[in-house]
Amino acid sequence: MKVTHHRHNNNANTIRFSYNEKALFSYETLVALVIDNVKYVDIEKYSRTTQKHITQFTDNLPTEYLTQKELQKKFLDYFANKLVEEFDEEFL
Repeated sequence: MKVTHHRHNNNANTIRFSYNEKALFSYETLVALVIDNVKYVDIEKYSRTTQKHITQFTDNLPTEYLTQKELQKKFLDYFANKLVEEFDEEFL
């Protein structure tokens, strides 16, 4: 799995994965996620700057709003499954 990092400013970071998926963090909090051309966004309201980053993240994609817990679960489930798939392809 290839992972790249882009720092927007001191507080916002995007992590891109080799599957064209990406995650947006504000400080250490996951605030948005793109999986299978759908943008998942935390329903919490954030600062104006963080909201701007979320909007710019991929504003042309369909958006679903999730709680922080749901967003984290989607992130962990998706990438855990991808890692298992890569492991299976390489070692089985």
